[in-house]
Amino acid sequence: MKKFLLCVLSLVTLILAAGHTPDGWETDIAKAKRRAAAENKPILVLISGPEWCGPCQALEKNVINKPDFSRVARKNAVCLFIHSPKTPTPESRAREQVFKKVFKTGGVPRYALVDAKLNLINIPEGRTVYQFVKAISDARVKNGAEPVTGLKKMQREYEKEKRILEKKAKKSARKSKKSRKDK
Repeated sequence: MKKFLLCVLSLVTLILAAGHTPDGWETDIAKAKRRAAAENKPILVLISGPEWCGPCQALEKNVINKPDFSRVARKNAVCLFIHSPKTPTPESRAREQVFKKVFKTGGVPRYALVDAKLNLINIPEGRTVYQFVKAISDARVKNGAEPVTGLKKMQREYEKEKRILEKKAKKSARKSKKSRKDK
């Protein structure tokens, strides 16, 4: 009976994970490792719980599901999605344990670039398409491959968007300061 319940829980976890797995991403760690070794690509690991975690949902919306990111990431890295359910199961804990040496924390979302032996290469510095693509490019270079093409153009677009957001933030701060003064 215990084995049956464990099998049912595992099946439910797999079904839930499949519904939240980004298009074109691997969910099998062993398969991702084999592909990375065969294709000489880094593995972009994402541990996420997008059905319950706000920051995970934002990461998917602002980075993972963007067409530019999807195209570049799948071409230059093996993308591995590890589902982290709100209530962990023995199976989900076991999958996350594989990356214990990579991730020092247990929160989500967690992401990093690793080699085919799951050794840490680097971690994206932020949560923008450019920062993720730059991390993939840097990981490729560390693996002895060419950097991602089009990175300079993406950087210019990122810098332009960053300046616009900074201007909006300053304007909002001035308005907020003025409204506090008026009170």
